[in-house]
Amino acid sequence: MVTKGYGLTIDDIDWSCPAELEPYNKAHAIEQKEQDEQLWSMGIYVESAVRTAIDRSFNGKKATSKYTEEPILQTLCADDGLTQEERDEKKLKKMILYEEQWAINDRMRGLPETKIL
Repeated sequence: MVTKGYGLTIDDIDWSCPAELEPYNKAHAIEQKEQDEQLWSMGIYVESAVRTAIDRSFNGKKATSKYTEEPILQTLCADDGLTQEERDEKKLKKMILYEEQWAINDRMRGLPETKIL
């Protein structure tokens, strides 16, 4: 017998009702979500590398951007022992990072520079 994912054979799938297969469907959805999160985090690393390379190419020694210095997930998940003020500051820094990325994307598309006040 040919088995599909999660140890089910094709016959198991054909002869099961939807309610019996629902746990497998949920497990598959969780796997897809985890894979999507991994791909998204890889994109952040690539974006950081490209941003740093472009900044250094155009600005030389005046470049200010740096490649991500530590793993992002480790940084995001390291909330243990933080006060509410520290969490708020971390959230603010994250929002500023998104704004900076937005400005970089606009600059790369040739749009006028976005002013962050």
